[in-house]
Amino acid sequence: MDEALQLFDEGGDVRGSARVLTSLGGVASRQGRYGEAERYCQRGLELRRAIGDRGWSAIVLHNLGNYARFQGRTAIARERYEEALAIHREVGQSAGIVTTLLDLGSMAIEDGHLVDAETHIEESLAASRALGLQQWIAYGLWQRGRLCRKRGQLSNARVYLGESLKLASWLGDAFLALSLVGETANLAAALGSLERAVALRGAETALQAGGNIVIAPIFLAEEEEMLARARAVPSEEQFTRFWNKGQGMNLEEALAGALDETGQSVVQTRE
Repeated sequence: MDEALQLFDEGGDVRGSARVLTSLGGVASRQGRYGEAERYCQRGLELRRAIGDRGWSAIVLHNLGNYARFQGRTAIARERYEEALAIHREVGQSAGIVTTLLDLGSMAIEDGHLVDAETHIEESLAASRALGLQQWIAYGLWQRGRLCRKRGQLSNARVYLGESLKLASWLGDAFLALSLVGETANLAAALGSLERAVALRGAETALQAGGNIVIAPIFLAEEEEMLARARAVPSEEQFTRFWNKGQGMNLEEALAGALDETGQSVVQTRE
């Protein structure tokens, strides 16, 4: 892609250069190189702005918000998300509105701003449903479940995470499915189901490693805290047995365990 960027730059193809820069940022981010991703996208944003491309400027701003967030710079991330959201609304990019609201809501959960989180998540879910965006309905239900767990509304969290798991399974969205396995581990720990919590967390980490999925360190603190609490209750031998059980699961088995924890049954994937 670096060669393509050079060719576009030399040929004066601004849109081509901007497109490659966005792609390079995405590749760097997936490999955990968030500062590099940010630099690529910042240059791409400058090019988009230079040619008056408002729609793509909003998309790149959202990406830049993600990269700042992954590095723990949440105030900057929020500013970028909010600027992206304003442009999405201005130019009528419905999918962009949905996804940016979700990230604002998700980050508000992490920051402890639960009222703001609910506002963003519910607006995103309503828009997803109006547009029939099944994937983003599933993501919205995940965030609604997280919010309920944070509020101690564990029965509600169980319902929403179960609904999201069923959709993720039907859609075949492996990233969402793994994220939900991890969130269901948090729910299981809150409900006192330590064996299930440790096994699901073990499954999530093994499957992430197997799929070369890099998780930003900022998202690992809660998981590590949960494991520390769980480790303190059973014996070390029990903890290791639960963990190894999860590490040996494939995605289907991990999903089945998460669905069972939420009172749901396994569903067929979409053809």
